[in-house]
Amino acid sequence: LITLDNYGIAAVELLKTYARIIGIPLETAVNFSELKRSINKYKDKELIFIDTPGINPHNQGFIKELKGYFAKLPNLQTHLVLSATTKEKDLIGILEAFKEICADDMGKSALKNALKKVVIKNSSDSFSPSKFTFSEGVLVIDHSPTTNLGDTKDRTAKIVKLLEGAL
Repeated sequence: LITLDNYGIAAVELLKTYARIIGIPLETAVNFSELKRSINKYKDKELIFIDTPGINPHNQGFIKELKGYFAKLPNLQTHLVLSATTKEKDLIGILEAFKEICADDMGKSALKNALKKVVIKNSSDSFSPSKFTFSEGVLVIDHSPTTNLGDTKDRTAKIVKLLEGAL
């Protein structure tokens, strides 16, 4: 486990505890040189996890810096980590859309460059995906969380259409 999260209060201490519990080493890195050194140190391992700080989508400088780091790392797989407190019904369509769009490296790269933020809200008590929008890197899902719960096909199709249209 390598962390780049040197910003959060006690972030490294929390990860030290987590690493100790699961029996893995923890390295901290504050720049690309340290990240590369840590990766080389553990290159014989089957998996190396790189923890990044939670990023404000408006902090484009930091996002650009991280993208620069990761662009220089061969065979890097990037995974989206979502909050455990997010309601499952709010995420199903989004996850399905990401799965379809990210079926190949070209789609993953295009989506990574185009999508900056996802906003889930309920401003109109709507159950129709016609209220979903994608503009300037922000996907807005305006949907009532209590209607039409099991039917995700239309919502998924709308998200895929919006994102693919922007890529």
